[in-house]
Amino acid sequence: MEEKIEKLRNAIKGNPNLSDEFKRNVETLTDLIVTVFPEYDYSYMEGVLSTLILGTDNEMEGYSSYNRDTNTLSFNTDKIFDDMVDIQHLFLNELLKCSTSTSLGYEGFKDGVTEAISTVMNEDGSLSKLNPLEHTLITAFSEIVDPSILISSYMNGTVVDVIAYLDTYGISKQEFDNLARAFNNLHNGMENNTAFTDAEVQMIDMYKKVVGKKLENGSIGYEDISSRFDKFRNQMIFNRSELITLYPYHDFSNMSGFERVEKAFGEAIVSLENKEEILDVSTPTK
Repeated sequence: MEEKIEKLRNAIKGNPNLSDEFKRNVETLTDLIVTVFPEYDYSYMEGVLSTLILGTDNEMEGYSSYNRDTNTLSFNTDKIFDDMVDIQHLFLNELLKCSTSTSLGYEGFKDGVTEAISTVMNEDGSLSKLNPLEHTLITAFSEIVDPSILISSYMNGTVVDVIAYLDTYGISKQEFDNLARAFNNLHNGMENNTAFTDAEVQMIDMYKKVVGKKLENGSIGYEDISSRFDKFRNQMIFNRSELITLYPYHDFSNMSGFERVEKAFGEAIVSLENKEEILDVSTPTK
């Protein structure tokens, strides 16, 4: 671990595009990343940090943007200060994203995992939280896919292991791609429609398949269905009021489709309970 930390520090120190003060700030963050996740290869991050260029673009719509071709990270400083965004948390997000490769087509999914990882290391102190919807969805998704697999896939820049894990529970790559499409809609600024609730409905179906497979292989019993779904329910959002309570500085007034989430959740439980009844009837009495 110490060797990885030192290599990153040397890459940062050798960057002629960063001020000494900013270099010290970046070193603090890279030390933290390696300390929390010592098992990963940071050679790609080294390359990025050795030539990274910082810029300001107050005309962009968001808070920041990264140009991989020029290795330039730009910030909308006006918007950041107006919205009272936690700049340390924002930079940690961008540092993680620009220093890991992206699986094409999964940018929105990556936003959610980035926010989840960043929050573990540095809680977002912004009034206007970063990627709140993607983060909420990833928290729920971690009940479907083991969090260690999500982190490993993220740090290695691929979703192959996530897809393989889902496949063991009868969830196809196409189903995951459909979920990723909803994430991308959020990533592309389409949060004021059904993208969020589309993702929730799809994850409910995935969770039903995971629980169903565990029932089949005997790793859980039918008496566990209720508790399993209670735990999953705690990670889901069933109305706009819940989102407003969690993120009061965001506008969710145009989001819709929450009635589908409640319906899908109830139907998933009934479907699994019906399997138990069928099994009881089909089992011969000795």
